[in-house]
Amino acid sequence: MTEAAVPHGFVPTSTSWTNAYRGWILGFAGQEESRRPVLLHTDTSGLSWSRRAAPQVEVSEFSGHVRVHAMTERDLLVTNGETVFATHDGAAHWHLVELAETGNPVLVGDLASNEHFCYAVVTSGAEETGRTRLLVSPVSESRWEPATGIEVPGPAGGSVVATGSAAFVALGGGGVPGRYWVSDNGTDWREGSPPCAEPYMAAWLTVPPADPSMVFALCSYQADQPPGHTYKDLKCSLGRGEFRTLGRAPAPGISRGLAVSTPLSVVVSSVGGGFGFLFRSTDGGREWETALRREPPMFLDLDFQDPVHGVVLRGSGTGRHGAVLRTFDGGASWQELSLG
Repeated sequence: MTEAAVPHGFVPTSTSWTNAYRGWILGFAGQEESRRPVLLHTDTSGLSWSRRAAPQVEVSEFSGHVRVHAMTERDLLVTNGETVFATHDGAAHWHLVELAETGNPVLVGDLASNEHFCYAVVTSGAEETGRTRLLVSPVSESRWEPATGIEVPGPAGGSVVATGSAAFVALGGGGVPGRYWVSDNGTDWREGSPPCAEPYMAAWLTVPPADPSMVFALCSYQADQPPGHTYKDLKCSLGRGEFRTLGRAPAPGISRGLAVSTPLSVVVSSVGGGFGFLFRSTDGGREWETALRREPPMFLDLDFQDPVHGVVLRGSGTGRHGAVLRTFDGGASWQELSLG
């Protein structure tokens, strides 16, 4: 690695990997008045890094987390939660994405992609008339359109996950009842029974790497839990069937992510009570251990690339604090990547 690749004072805000060896890290470098976005790329599993052109993205006070999502090695998205930038030539050039049929304010939530399409959960419009929808675009183009019928009223949340040619989306929470849709080809959708139906349940979806036959969901809600704690019900759908409860992750923290390395190995990230947590189960959600506990900031961008390789960002998502951690044993242990 060269000093030119990673500038002095670089702080990661987000990471996204297309496989166990090829990954991207977005962040900021420089002093407060001259901070600039920096984009790094590796094809050596993080042993060395090259610097790529970054879009002129800024931290949004409204949404906070500045994220990168790698669809392929040529096609990437960067968002601060209000605006979206895209590249289709490996970060040589970037352009501002036009999100169809959205009114102010706009909040770009979860992002996902499969072999053909990319997806974004977007909330837009004034509080009394706003709605949360799924927007879809071809991976190799910036041509975003709403997915017909996939929306809920109000500023709800949502989660979308995609793999192969399939995609799955859950919308709801924040007082809005949950709904759930499935697509086998990425464009034709059918509605199914939601994993998290209650109006105040937040949903996270994930699938084992490259396996769309099982969809996992985490339904997170406070109910009678004390501040900084939530119920975290792990559920699974087999063969497009209804979701069945597998178990419950530990209560400490507000849920921030869900990832699976194998059908039996699950990791949940949360933050609360002065700590960030990674909780891990190796028996499909029945028993849990604390794989990692650290003082804040929180754990973001939790993801697995295959049964043993995974990644998570420990940071604020805004460039104030940040480090990228990787696992090479399915989430049992985590090590910070050296960035020079």
